[in-house]
Amino acid sequence: MTTCLLVVDVQEGLNHPTYYGSSRSNPSFVSNLSRLIAAFRSAATAKPSSFTIIHVHHHSRWPESPLHLINNPAGVAPMACSKPEADELVLTKDVNSAFIGTQLEAVLKERGVTRLVIVGLTMEHCVTTTTRMAKNLGVTDTVDAVSGKKVEGEVILVEDAVAAFGLGKFDPQTIHEVHVESIRNEFANIMSTEDVVGAIGCW
Repeated sequence: MTTCLLVVDVQEGLNHPTYYGSSRSNPSFVSNLSRLIAAFRSAATAKPSSFTIIHVHHHSRWPESPLHLINNPAGVAPMACSKPEADELVLTKDVNSAFIGTQLEAVLKERGVTRLVIVGLTMEHCVTTTTRMAKNLGVTDTVDAVSGKKVEGEVILVEDAVAAFGLGKFDPQTIHEVHVESIRNEFANIMSTEDVVGAIGCW
């Protein structure tokens, strides 16, 4: 059984002061994400066949976007809190889902991932889309060799290691909380950073 930390779109462009909104939910996002990445790296060092980290970066199709590779190369760079290490896979996408136009599904299957832990930006766009598709595609599911029956894997969203921007009349924290609740149980188990870090020793 392998557990994968999937880090979605934690890139400098999403620190733009106005493009996505003037404020973001979850002031603890960076510190929680940093703690999770450090915990997974430690676990991967101790048990390399049981833990892996994959980063997904967004390269926008829109020329004015802070995440456009040609017009805003500094924006597509990872934030300091999530800079990939040399042995960590980085995939790039240009739509909301990390599974469209990438090898993510194949890589997860190849690595035998049965538990997918999702963190990153933004909750209302790429994080929720990726989470829903992970469950719909059954990327963590396996087939029992004896019975031939499906064995359901686990998709986890870390609710305090994601963040959202406001939309219309709704403030960032409201958007954050509503989107978390919209995927709870049906698409993902919801955990906190504290819970995940505590569970790593048992995984």
